[in-house]
Amino acid sequence: MILLQQAKAATSRQGIDMRVFELRFEHGFYYGYISQIGTGSLVRGESGRILLTLQESGLVSEGDAIETIAHELNHVRSILKTGFISSEATAETSAKQAGRYFRA
Repeated sequence: MILLQQAKAATSRQGIDMRVFELRFEHGFYYGYISQIGTGSLVRGESGRILLTLQESGLVSEGDAIETIAHELNHVRSILKTGFISSEATAETSAKQAGRYFRA
């Protein structure tokens, strides 16, 4: 399992802009997730940035982290643009595209 700092460094190498996101780790069985409150607003961390939580499966390797982050960022972009979360299929397409061009 890689560290959050390694995941963030990998996003930087891939050209993924993470300035509005705060990565955090939580034990669990999923790859990662973003959180929304009842009004649909995205949950933000103490920094004011949107929280993006990675779990063990999302931190198996830098490639897994890139795909997980791209998947969640697709959801965030959709929420910010339309007010609605994108489909899992659409988010997974983003993940696979990011993984396809991953540079270690």
